[in-house]
Amino acid sequence: MEGARYLEDGRLTIFRRSGIYYARLRTAASPRYITRSLKTSNEQTAVDLGRRLLFQLEQRAEEGLHLHRAPVPVARVRRRLRFRCPEGRHTPFSR
Repeated sequence: MEGARYLEDGRLTIFRRSGIYYARLRTAASPRYITRSLKTSNEQTAVDLGRRLLFQLEQRAEEGLHLHRAPVPVARVRRRLRFRCPEGRHTPFSR
């Protein structure tokens, strides 16, 4: 990645794509990279947000929580299935 900044012993990479900064993180608990938008175009703000995000993900890993988000359609389906009757009809309180 051209112009990327490698921080925290290589566990955090800050890079820019289409004018917006992104963080690519690597934790000991996850075998793959986690990439998140930092939603800023300021480099110093991106570095601060990236370090904060890395710290939060490491805390989640220590607590045994998930690091990766479920895709939006799966979460939406789970939420809708929660309100369905066994026959497949919606309950009156599903809205």
